[in-house]
Amino acid sequence: MNRGVMLRLAPVLTLVILLSNLAFPIAQASVGKEPVPPAIRITPPAPVFEDAKRLDELAARRKRVAETIGSKGILVMFSAEPASTLTTSIINSVKRTTFIT
Repeated sequence: MNRGVMLRLAPVLTLVILLSNLAFPIAQASVGKEPVPPAIRITPPAPVFEDAKRLDELAARRKRVAETIGSKGILVMFSAEPASTLTTSIINSVKRTTFIT
């Protein structure tokens, strides 16, 4: 082949090869796979408990805790800090300025 034809044909062939390599894996990756689940899922309904059954379970839990602690023990339970939101930040800053002055 002529050198001029080779110089014109080489970039075209390179472009065709690159485009075909980029196009086929994308098409193959989407074929035969399960759809991606949505990011936001609907929450199932809350379970329904009978009130008597719930109270019996709570009494059994309290009894187990009391047996574990013993008659002369003390149980100290800590709660978590409230979430840091704009409203709690405003309330906390008002409390701080009130106590400082």
